[in-house]
Amino acid sequence: APAVCVIAFCLGPVALFVLVWELSRKPFAAFVAATVYSLCAPTELLQPDGAFAWRHFLDARRMYVNFVWDEAPHQIALAFVCLTVVAWSRGWRGAAVVSIALAAVASPFGITGCALFGFCWLLARGWSQWSLVVSTAAVGYLIVCPFYPPSLFAALRRNGALAPESEFTASSWIVLAATIAVMIALSKKLPFFALLAVLTSSIPMLFYRFDLHFIDQPGRYKIEMELALVAAVVVGLAALPRRVARAFGVAALCFCVYQTIQHRRFSKNSIKPADATKTIEYRVAKWVETNLPNETVYAAGSIAQWLNTFGNVRQYGGGAYPSAINVEQQKLYWSVLGERSAEKVAAQLGAVGVGAI
Repeated sequence: APAVCVIAFCLGPVALFVLVWELSRKPFAAFVAATVYSLCAPTELLQPDGAFAWRHFLDARRMYVNFVWDEAPHQIALAFVCLTVVAWSRGWRGAAVVSIALAAVASPFGITGCALFGFCWLLARGWSQWSLVVSTAAVGYLIVCPFYPPSLFAALRRNGALAPESEFTASSWIVLAATIAVMIALSKKLPFFALLAVLTSSIPMLFYRFDLHFIDQPGRYKIEMELALVAAVVVGLAALPRRVARAFGVAALCFCVYQTIQHRRFSKNSIKPADATKTIEYRVAKWVETNLPNETVYAAGSIAQWLNTFGNVRQYGGGAYPSAINVEQQKLYWSVLGERSAEKVAAQLGAVGVGAI
């Protein structure tokens, strides 16, 4: 829904502002961090989506992933993760529990986000805080347990084995152990935001550059990487002599005025009202509903994802693939896409009750 996307787009910078202000005690630095985070794409300098170019630092990437790539739930979850750290800093157990629960409800990335931020928090603030972090995380999970039962995590593990970027292998354990060791070593020299930037940057960069991972869907953690990089750089600059730090801040805000104009132009071209009835997804859903009312159908891509939104249709796929309960169903669903024999496809899908593709 458009309202959800707008909330996600606005909530993230506000949460970052509160987090940086809480940990740095510098409201001006917090405002600069929130503004730069809203209007720039620092990940494009370290791990670009496509070919590297300096100009991509100016891309409206956060707007694009929020409104076009449907990452609004991920963005909302990240905002609540930031507020969780604020609650930990204040010692507010109840607020931390609520923030963790809301982050998890918004997206599964809220669960992993709390784990990543919590790990960096303990490294930066000392393991004496482990009871606060662990207890609030445990209670927060109990609140959302009906939505994330233990069986779901087992399904995620089984389905992850079907995708190279999510399969947990021996190399995953090695990379995880090495990452933990490096983070512990760095904790003696780096503050919270720098540790967070290193950890969140390592996840997508290890995946894209070396095909290594220790967490599901590592490429999508560029969202956490972006927030952490901005916070680390701005807080680092804020530690410079006050006159120099303010000069950097004012220059950044002046630059962001230009960026605001560019983002406005981008939004006018990219965010437009659309008539769903004109789309192929809607037309297919209605055609199937009318012409194949009693059939189970096999669909792929965006058609599968929207089929039950626009029509009362029984289909073989179309759900959240990582959390599907039946791994055998997932194996058949994906194997069909690469099968060249039409006869074999018909036989396989017919055996599970599919009447049309």
